[in-house]
Amino acid sequence: MAEPVVIGSSIKALPATDNAKMIGLYSPSESAGTYTYHDSATGANYVVPAGKKLVIIKVYVSDGETSGYGLGYIYDSGSLDSATGTIAYRAAYFGENNTNFQPIDIYATITAGNYPNWNYNKTGMSLAIGVEIDA
Repeated sequence: MAEPVVIGSSIKALPATDNAKMIGLYSPSESAGTYTYHDSATGANYVVPAGKKLVIIKVYVSDGETSGYGLGYIYDSGSLDSATGTIAYRAAYFGENNTNFQPIDIYATITAGNYPNWNYNKTGMSLAIGVEIDA
């Protein structure tokens, strides 16, 4: 299995494999809560296929609050729309009604058979880009 080259918390180079697949994801709601990311190509809940893992390399967050900050988490979860499982990524995002998407380089791994679940404590939206590779 080829691993990405990671420096700090972001990927600097992806493995050169024939079966790596880019995956676009989005949170299906702007309300506070936990939502399984949806596959941008199909609109369905995304689940990591058997024998694969998803490495999320970039997350975008839009915060609709007028003050304070929001806390965002990505869970490697065995359940849909659930803040359970392993926290693969967490960060605070500044509010102030920042409706522009803030891009952040990350390295978050979601295992085969699991869902990438986005949890946010305020109103906002998240997009993510990942690479599906062999586990």
